[in-house]
Amino acid sequence: MNIRIDALVPSFLEGKIPTGNLWAKQIALDDTGYYLINANSGKGKSTLLSYLFGVRKDYQGTIHFNNKNLREFNIDDWADWRSKKISMVFQELKLFPQLTALQNVLMKNELTKHFSLEQTRELFSRLQILEFLDTPCQQMSLGQQQRVAIIRALHQPFECILLDEPFSHLDNENTGLALNLILEHCKIQKAMMIMSSLGSNHGFNFTEIFNLAS
Repeated sequence: MNIRIDALVPSFLEGKIPTGNLWAKQIALDDTGYYLINANSGKGKSTLLSYLFGVRKDYQGTIHFNNKNLREFNIDDWADWRSKKISMVFQELKLFPQLTALQNVLMKNELTKHFSLEQTRELFSRLQILEFLDTPCQQMSLGQQQRVAIIRALHQPFECILLDEPFSHLDNENTGLALNLILEHCKIQKAMMIMSSLGSNHGFNFTEIFNLAS
């Protein structure tokens, strides 16, 4: 998968001169690259990832996946891409609070058939939340919920994974565990990773770092 971004400017920056090294520029992302979107709150990190996931279209310029303009994607195109080629961890997580951690993950796995139950349990174990399998998400801490959302995002094939501040409620140890797990699955699937952050690179040497400003 390759992504090309040409002269992209969000609607909230219309009439302004964008700064940074992404807005209004020509950007090409390699299919197995690891990219960091770095900015303070309110500068457009979540907005950019929402564009790439197809849930917002309020921008000027173009975004291409494999040489196809995202504005040409229809509902069926997006359904196919989101089930087979692109996965996402949302900043707001989008878990079902009344369902258990395991139920939240299995809802996706029932559609994708990506992992066995044993493999799912192993992912929970590696992120140190195995004991919370049967705990409703609304009773879990935000850090625990973030790890559930990360595990859920890995329960599908993908060529690109989008991560919107995925470690904001994790300490350094658990950030390292989660990042290593994500990278492992990116390598297995030869996938691209695009992550947003408030400023930290989490000790990882990204292929390229993009700084957003307005």
